[in-house]
Amino acid sequence: GGVGGSLLQLLKHLGLGPILAVDVSDEALAQAKLLGADHTIKSSAETDAVARIAELTGGVKVDYCFEVIGLKQTFEQAVMAVRDGGRACFIGISDVRNKAEVPITHIVRRRISLLGSYGARASRDMPALLKLAADGAVDLKGGVTRRFGLAQAGEAYKLLSERRIV
Repeated sequence: GGVGGSLLQLLKHLGLGPILAVDVSDEALAQAKLLGADHTIKSSAETDAVARIAELTGGVKVDYCFEVIGLKQTFEQAVMAVRDGGRACFIGISDVRNKAEVPITHIVRRRISLLGSYGARASRDMPALLKLAADGAVDLKGGVTRRFGLAQAGEAYKLLSERRIV
């Protein structure tokens, strides 16, 4: 999606990597590859994303994991995907009634940090973000995979909530 795609580009721009992207959609993973992911993982009933992350990193897992969807399952996976001393950063917004379950002892013993991020402050951060886009660090047009007219807004939100568009 837009948040994940932008994040991939910023991570790549900063020279961080390797970058792993996880999604349930082949279309989203193909887009993630175009936007900077070095590896993609299709999470499904058959594929345990955390186990695949561990496999790709030689059992170490990742330094940072960014969760951008706001689902219980992905929140819990993010906690389990980081290495000892790693950080899981949560960007995705969820219904306030949703709760995630995390293993307290795992977090404490492995010194894992959980961080919430509610985005940037437009008045303070927008000039720097616009400069990144102007300098080509973020491809704003490449992140758009489909356009809708105002009259189609309802259809667009429906498709987005059904995860049928990137």
